[in-house]
Amino acid sequence: MIDVHQHEFFAKLRSTECHISEQLPNNTYKLIAEDRYYTCTGEYIINNMDMFENLSHHDLAKIAHETGFRKGRKLSKDITWAILNKKSHSAAKPRLRIVHLNETKD
Repeated sequence: MIDVHQHEFFAKLRSTECHISEQLPNNTYKLIAEDRYYTCTGEYIINNMDMFENLSHHDLAKIAHETGFRKGRKLSKDITWAILNKKSHSAAKPRLRIVHLNETKD
């Protein structure tokens, strides 16, 4: 039953003109269509663009830019952490000491 409701909801959203009424924190947008407000994340909108075909090109570009910018920053942060962790792990490894068994102590 929920799937039918969601399908009808998004079919109606597709048929009406839609635009951003407010940009919320964490890449979330409040969209307005037919005097109703819907809250969606930028990630959701980008992954389901066919549901938002009546969103203006300007709004889509804004959402795509912000979503891509956030993904890029997260990726950069993940890479930096991976490099730092790799350096800290390699520095913490014990150094090998070579012991010659054939030597005698005097």
